[in-house]
Amino acid sequence: LTAGAVVLGAVVILFDPIFQGLAISLMGGTITSTFLTLLVVPLLYWRMLRRKYPLVKEPIAAAEVLQPAVPAEKGQIKQEL
Repeated sequence: LTAGAVVLGAVVILFDPIFQGLAISLMGGTITSTFLTLLVVPLLYWRMLRRKYPLVKEPIAAAEVLQPAVPAEKGQIKQEL
């Protein structure tokens, strides 16, 4: 909403020859920053997280998840997945 208000306010001074450069830079910068904030930054963030946390290709069977834990024997180290 703020970016839209800046662009609409800059339209008023767009036709004044003295402030035309200011209006163009305000409108261009605001539109560019809004585009970067709403589209490019989330896309880059998603791509970085996709590499860090890849999708699992095979579903885990319910029997594997719900198996009871086997207690470790005396003197053995219990290994967890």
